[in-house]
Amino acid sequence: MISEILEPIVWTNAHLIGNKAIDDDHRKLVLLFNELLAVCSAGADSAIIGRTLEAAITLTREHFNREEDVLQASGYPRLQAHRQEHQVLLKQLVAFGAQLTGGAPMSVDPNVVGFLREWAIRHILGHDREYAAYLQQNSLEESGI
Repeated sequence: MISEILEPIVWTNAHLIGNKAIDDDHRKLVLLFNELLAVCSAGADSAIIGRTLEAAITLTREHFNREEDVLQASGYPRLQAHRQEHQVLLKQLVAFGAQLTGGAPMSVDPNVVGFLREWAIRHILGHDREYAAYLQQNSLEESGI
């Protein structure tokens, strides 16, 4: 069971949303989450894990802002629920970071790692694909196709 949690996320075309900037962000986030998993699994010290986590938090915030701006501009009706999903991940990332403040060696917490892995997969393949369909439909309707 833990070995499944520790498996990296494999990026495939199924993860593509159809917006280049968002797809690029998703690829980078998956790489950072996989890197975070790798450094935790390798038993790296908290400073290395902390730097990797901080990079993931920074990119996550930037991505969420970019994504929410696109959704706001499109009039996406489920924007508020989508924002709430984003806040769940940010809170978990920040809580994970708080575990590092003591400087003690960080062990892999399967619950945290599993949450991050499953959240990324579920969110991109589920929630993000929902708005992708909405954006595509809106774009086609606006162009008269």
